[in-house]
Amino acid sequence: MKLLSSAFAAAVLIPAIPASQLGAADIVSEHASRGFIIELEPRSSLGKRDAHSEFHLQARSLADYSVRHEFKNPEFFYGLSVDAADVSTLADLPGVKKIWPNRLHERPRPIEAPFDVASGDKASVAENIRSLPHITGDSDVNAGLKLTGVEDVHKLNITGQGVKIGILDTGIDYRHPALGGGFGPGFKVAGGYDLTGDDYTGENEPIPDDDPLAECLDGGHGTHVAGIIGARDPSGVGFGLLGVAPDAELYMYRIFGCLGSATDDVMMRSLQMAAEDGVDVISMSVGFSSIWETGSAYGPLLDGIRKKGIGLVIAAGNEGGRGPYFASEPALNPAVIAVGSTSTSVFATVYDAADSTGDTIEYARVLPYDNSSPFNLFTIPNDEMSCNADMWLNLTEHFTDKEHLIALISPRSQCAWQVPRLTNQTGITHVWSTIADDEDFSLQPPGSTPGYDLVQVKISVANKIRAGLEAQGSDYTLTFDDQTVHDVKQPTAGTVSFYSTWGPTMEMSLKPQVAAPGGTILSTWPISDDTGYAIISGTSMACPHAAGIYALIKQAYPNLTPEQIARRMQSTSTPLVQYQIEDILASTAQQGSGLINALRAISSETVVWPSELNLGDSASPPTQKITIENKSNSPRTYTLGHRGAAATDALPQLYSDNINNLFRWVKNNSPAYASATFSSSTIEISASSKATVEVTLRAPELDPAKLPIYGGYITITSSDDERELIVPYVGVPYERASIEVLDTTNLTSTGSSPAPPAGVPELPYMQSYANSMRINNAATFTFPSPNHDGADDNPQFMGTIRQPCAYVRFDVVPADTPFKPTNYGFDTSAENGATSSPSVDALDDFGGVQSYGAFMTMVGGHDKPKHPREWYWRGYGIFAQQWEWATVALANGTVYQLPNADYRVLIRALRYGYDWADPEGYDSWLSPLVRVNITDPGYPNPLLGA
Repeated sequence: MKLLSSAFAAAVLIPAIPASQLGAADIVSEHASRGFIIELEPRSSLGKRDAHSEFHLQARSLADYSVRHEFKNPEFFYGLSVDAADVSTLADLPGVKKIWPNRLHERPRPIEAPFDVASGDKASVAENIRSLPHITGDSDVNAGLKLTGVEDVHKLNITGQGVKIGILDTGIDYRHPALGGGFGPGFKVAGGYDLTGDDYTGENEPIPDDDPLAECLDGGHGTHVAGIIGARDPSGVGFGLLGVAPDAELYMYRIFGCLGSATDDVMMRSLQMAAEDGVDVISMSVGFSSIWETGSAYGPLLDGIRKKGIGLVIAAGNEGGRGPYFASEPALNPAVIAVGSTSTSVFATVYDAADSTGDTIEYARVLPYDNSSPFNLFTIPNDEMSCNADMWLNLTEHFTDKEHLIALISPRSQCAWQVPRLTNQTGITHVWSTIADDEDFSLQPPGSTPGYDLVQVKISVANKIRAGLEAQGSDYTLTFDDQTVHDVKQPTAGTVSFYSTWGPTMEMSLKPQVAAPGGTILSTWPISDDTGYAIISGTSMACPHAAGIYALIKQAYPNLTPEQIARRMQSTSTPLVQYQIEDILASTAQQGSGLINALRAISSETVVWPSELNLGDSASPPTQKITIENKSNSPRTYTLGHRGAAATDALPQLYSDNINNLFRWVKNNSPAYASATFSSSTIEISASSKATVEVTLRAPELDPAKLPIYGGYITITSSDDERELIVPYVGVPYERASIEVLDTTNLTSTGSSPAPPAGVPELPYMQSYANSMRINNAATFTFPSPNHDGADDNPQFMGTIRQPCAYVRFDVVPADTPFKPTNYGFDTSAENGATSSPSVDALDDFGGVQSYGAFMTMVGGHDKPKHPREWYWRGYGIFAQQWEWATVALANGTVYQLPNADYRVLIRALRYGYDWADPEGYDSWLSPLVRVNITDPGYPNPLLGA
């Protein structure tokens, strides 16, 4: 049995980021790699050739690659993307600054209603474009503009005129009347580019062109985003929608096809293209989990864009269920204004039907039902127990008109998981799903439920229907004569959306910076069917709202820099309370400054900076300085104050009896607040002058083991009763570098069996992968397994990282290594009988420890030494790493198999704040003896000359 063919055995193992799962392992999900992105020094060549030519001249003999794209503008990003299996040999070439994997990222997806829907594999495009509806009524379809003060700004004739907004998304259906009906100079959508084409999936070659039109319903995300920024429904069309900046010029850069994903280099090209086209601000409702700021290849590019005076507004992400330290890339970059989501005040498209008992039946749908014929209804008795097509057909066999028949089901019903199949098999295409009365309405976007229609009703309304069915049976009907629209208040109005991604970054930068309405937003959709509008949710919807407000401020103050606009946006925002806990402000790690307010950002005569305080990790962070500038024509007295926000634990269940829950996050908050003192609590500032105040914050006492984060707001109120300005802050109430990172405290005991010897900590430990038995002394591992059943018994190393850690190494060292670790995994006075190990001369020497190489590294960010076998991970949690087939990899990329002998495994974990090259920055653990017995080699062995 051989692991690899002999022809392939000599090749270097392909570098990859292995698939993994967040949760117990707390490891970042895989982004499949499509080659690499290489950053070059722009003027590294000493000859006449440019840096790209010089690079190719030297690189061709070292690696097999093909060029995907060359970035040649040094003001933004200078380098190239390549298709290659491995480029590690290129890392040391002159002029190569850094190498990143060119990852494949999923397309942006809205937050869906809590209901199972079909996921098609073909983009939907209607053959005929139909006229759009005109819906009238008393619904406040532009409620979001009131929430953020935009409606009042419009009254000042500030509507985005003269501002160019770049949008990076799935394309746009500019044929929509609300989006101007055309493309090019003179139209609302004045420019842009299609970098992909309809058929691009991320796995194939893009087919770009200069027209960003997206007709497919599955590509409607970009049209929805564009409508939030710039829609204006013409008279007699639509709902009367109005965007945040309806008179701005829009530039759409299409980075996704109708289906599938996109790569980093496509997104980076679009960012650079938008900047080179001279936009004033870029709105990007795209993101992917990255967590570490150093994990982003976008850093140099985004820094260059901001230096050009272009604002960057990017969605924070929809991973709120993951808890703190889950900042999304590229929003986590310090140059970016990251935007979280809040619930909007109302659900905008609710209609009334009349039932045959005389009751009013209220339902949520984008458009009202056709009023030409009554509809019959049926429901499933005890539908939580069973549900199938035969049952539906038996209950409805006496109804001949299936087109006017509605199935009423519970979201807990067995039917809910089978709706696509049930509607296909029965021909019943109208499904009404119930939700609790205190639950928000939400809908699926057009195209996500192909072949059937999905509507929501509250449980109290569903009970009316069931009572009517009980009283009238098959004679019970609904009629839809009332075609007017109204709204319903959302129960979560005025709070941070549950799905909105938490920060901060692992390096403790505040993310998001602001929040905007992103829950259940009505906006434009491709006109490829007879709807043209959709209601969807996500930070994808909050981001364009904030970008539109950025444009309004830019119109009002054309000469402000991105930093100055960000100051106004943050300092004038409104902190929001926890949902259902009105006396606690939501964590700054999730809402940043709070709900943005355009009117206050534009009208405030006081400017405050910095716009946020990133306190780092200390119980007593350094004194901070806040500058207050009075831009009014009269002196003002300012009073400084402090409001604490919720403290939250990243590991609230660390002491759980269930070890599977130790590293699983659940929502938590506490009123544990910092204290604040000021060099002066009041200060008088003359007209057109500024002054600086010192602020000293002391962190609350919280349990470091639970990875707590605290935050709050410094408040500044002026004597003329202007609403308070704020400066948000976030911090960790202890020094992370001072706490053991490789857990040996038994705090997260796994109950391994057998127990460790006296004096040996329970964690980490080595076990047999085949039987999960702990190994406290020497153990022999044979490859392949003696019974040749494929179930190879590998040594597996179990443990936990208890504080944020950016680098973990699993090195194989000689049995008699002179290195003295922080902890041993065996009784040093009892173990003996080690045979001599092979020489380690001329192999790896990392951190002063000679080794045969590492079989795995776990990294946070891409500023650590590259290794052929690495996991890009969250930075804390459980690990369970197998050493397979006695193979290791050297720093130069060589992978080989060790000969039969005795070895040990050395685990080193870097404490937070230390440089990876500092040997003193590591906690370490040394394993019992691992006796390798290879019976059928599958790799080359340079130690044996093989």
